[in-house]
Amino acid sequence: MKLIVTEKDNSAKKIAQILSAGKAKEGKHYSIPFYTYGEGDEATTVIGLKGHLMNPAFPPQYSEWRKVEPRALIDAELLKEPVQQNVHKALRKQAKDADSVVIATDYDREGELIGLEALEEILEVNPNLAEDGTVTGAHITRARYSALTKEEIDEAFTNLVNLSEPLARAGEARQDIDLIWGATLTRFVSLATGRLGSQFLSVGRVQSPTLAIVVERELERRAHVAEPYWEVLATFEHPDGAFTAHHKVDRFWNEAEAKAALENTTSPGTVKTVTARRSTRQPPSPFNTTAFTSAASGIGITPARAMRIAEDL
Repeated sequence: MKLIVTEKDNSAKKIAQILSAGKAKEGKHYSIPFYTYGEGDEATTVIGLKGHLMNPAFPPQYSEWRKVEPRALIDAELLKEPVQQNVHKALRKQAKDADSVVIATDYDREGELIGLEALEEILEVNPNLAEDGTVTGAHITRARYSALTKEEIDEAFTNLVNLSEPLARAGEARQDIDLIWGATLTRFVSLATGRLGSQFLSVGRVQSPTLAIVVERELERRAHVAEPYWEVLATFEHPDGAFTAHHKVDRFWNEAEAKAALENTTSPGTVKTVTARRSTRQPPSPFNTTAFTSAASGIGITPARAMRIAEDL
């Protein structure tokens, strides 16, 4: 049986439908859906995870904040814990009967790491899939695709490659640093200020610089002193429709200058020249996650809802 592992259930369902020409059947183990099609040597199971399968964690002896010096966390040997037990158990159950594995998680660093996490669990219950103890080989391949379209999926599964362990380990290093950095500084700041329990002060690689930017902007806003200014506008009537023109000086910071500009106007206005030119604009760059959620917020869609919509698309 071939086992295909995706990052989410909607990806698993879509890939199974494409590769089976709509004949895939749904089943469940531990309430986690999976999809099967084909028989004999062509039998295939597609299962979707729910993002990261494993998360780094500190050993139990580091859990007492008052008894453990924060700096001790820096060199602590981290453990890996399942994020969701049902997903973990469902994957391992399917892995026992697999003759080959295709990692089909998202095409990015996090996707590579999630694929490696899944593969390590698969090899633990089915070590015969590995060759020389590595995560590559004839029985382990990687499908890379950027969209859940038939063309992309057919292309990806026709041209399977190897999983990039260095890329996955880079993602793992970032994950570990996030935990170590955040936990060490959170405990240090909380202990130093006496803010423990539910009142602890959280520090993070992303959230703390972001908070600093927000504070800096707020201080700038509070320090801002409003200054009055004047604008001179003219409304013109035209057979094709009225339009408004702005004085060539955008803002007058002196009222007398604005009044002088107004007094120097004559009516009716005369169009002296008309200039036409052709301009070419490059198509906008694709959104990254930050720009996408920011643009969505601008039209009243929360980041969480925006991400759900993007994943469904």
